[in-house]
Amino acid sequence: MSYDSYESSVEEGRPYELYRFVMGTQEFYFTSAEDEITYNGDDYQPVEISRGPVVLGKQERAKVMSIKIAATSSLAQRYVGPPPGERATVSIFRFQREDGTGTAALIYSGTVKSATFPANGQFTELNCQSLEASSNRAIPRRTYMGMCNHLLYSTACGVNQASHKHLGAVTAVVDNVMTISGLSASGLDAVGGYMENSTGIEKRQILAQSGDDVTVLLPFENDPTSTTVTVYAGCNRVLTSDCAVTFSNEARFGGFAFVPNRNPFTAGI
Repeated sequence: MSYDSYESSVEEGRPYELYRFVMGTQEFYFTSAEDEITYNGDDYQPVEISRGPVVLGKQERAKVMSIKIAATSSLAQRYVGPPPGERATVSIFRFQREDGTGTAALIYSGTVKSATFPANGQFTELNCQSLEASSNRAIPRRTYMGMCNHLLYSTACGVNQASHKHLGAVTAVVDNVMTISGLSASGLDAVGGYMENSTGIEKRQILAQSGDDVTVLLPFENDPTSTTVTVYAGCNRVLTSDCAVTFSNEARFGGFAFVPNRNPFTAGI
């Protein structure tokens, strides 16, 4: 019998599923089967994991699918404490135990939108949305404002990220304030930029800078003291300020710098 025959059979179908999560450079492999499964060279570890229904249709695609996984799993532990710096994607493959062809069906691809810990933290509930639903959202390309609309270092922005960074050791950490060796001497203005840890997985937005000290939005999951971090310059998105002075990038400015400050419809002419 083929995979399709087992899948449609009421009595002979014995399915199991593989869950592949990707979070930046980290990958997690889990299976609902009783034993470890190797597929495409990757080893999927057995763990307590289940999911809600995969629904079809234009409206149903936007619904959230819940994946429940043991709170002790390596993936669930990434959502304990400060949230991870990268959004996780998930792919679910479905197999039939009796099918000897090794046929797998990709039944779901999506992103993890949030994580909760119900039942006194016995398991983690990952709320996922399909990739199709995420890409179908109607978002305006630009808004009419004086500041730049581009995401810093994006293709539209065009600034070379490697030319505006500083590598330094973290010499002290107090709550959300970190001391980065050599940052002040580098002349880098980090406000509005971000930093990433030595693995490149955790990223944190920088809110303020005073000499070698920077204040980040959230602390890193693991204490970065004595490790090397990379700090990237920020931008205030003003044409005559950072865009021109720091990045020399006026030609790619993505805002409307000469919008009048006075509205003739409310203030008169």
